[in-house]
Amino acid sequence: MSTPPPMTYRTLGRTNLQVSRVALGAGGPSRLGLAKNDGSAQVDRLIKQALDLGINFIDTAPGYDTENAIGTALQSVRNPLYLATKVWCYPSLDVTDPHQPPLTDPQHLVTSVEESLKALRRDHLDILQLHGVPGPAVEPMIEHFIPPMLRLREQGKIRYIGITEHPGIDPQQDMAAAACTSDLFDVLMIQYGIFDQQAQHRTFALAQEHDVGILGMCAARAAFTDSATLEHLLAQIDPEGDSSLEFLLQGSVRSYADAAFRFAAAREEIHTVLVGTGNVDHLVESTAAILGDPLPPAHLEQLTQRFGHLDGQCLWPKRD
Repeated sequence: MSTPPPMTYRTLGRTNLQVSRVALGAGGPSRLGLAKNDGSAQVDRLIKQALDLGINFIDTAPGYDTENAIGTALQSVRNPLYLATKVWCYPSLDVTDPHQPPLTDPQHLVTSVEESLKALRRDHLDILQLHGVPGPAVEPMIEHFIPPMLRLREQGKIRYIGITEHPGIDPQQDMAAAACTSDLFDVLMIQYGIFDQQAQHRTFALAQEHDVGILGMCAARAAFTDSATLEHLLAQIDPEGDSSLEFLLQGSVRSYADAAFRFAAAREEIHTVLVGTGNVDHLVESTAAILGDPLPPAHLEQLTQRFGHLDGQCLWPKRD
């Protein structure tokens, strides 16, 4: 197992948070291992390993069912640590429906925050994010949820305001553009990776212009952890082209997932790269990739030429 280089830290946009280049994500398929019934002891080991690596940022959400486990694990931790959670803004969990109307009751947001604070055993949240918001919903979110978020900030219950995309239903990142130009959001979570380079066309520039911090998610989705799945996806993306990425597996690059994390980490606009896992060894390896040697410029150029037009829809297949 690779030993990661020392952790580096970045100022998260206009916030004063010095966040680690690698963050621990509590969602995704594993949900810190709880999705596989690994239990709270594994969550405790994972968080302690994250802290040993210098990670000081954990992202979660009520819908991940990981807040309680994180809160329990952090009771014995004295290291300074930033916590971000979210508020689900829709009446249905069917996130594949981009037309469902968002919730508009401000009390829903306040109640969600109070429940998250209780679960996480905290008196404040470093970042509160509106969860999985598509472009058309930004305006009603601003109208109905920004006022209570500002009040919660005045009360000291949250420090900064964020918003996250759902790339499966907003591939052009219209939400990200609207959020940046509104100047109401301090932090933005977006998908960026080899098969979703949409952010380079608009989002990165707008975030820098408005000094919005960027959390990078889904850099190494499932396709990069299974060679058969990756081969199938490549054949769909470019059926007439080269269906191999073997050229990436050189030098210190140990796997396709390593390569995917290094690709995302090459973007300086991304302040911290989220790693969602329930496996301690995977966390160490992913951290080593993000902090380690970058992909050669020729490889980055080839990946941009081959996949720079993609917006990530291939990573979120539509369900029947």
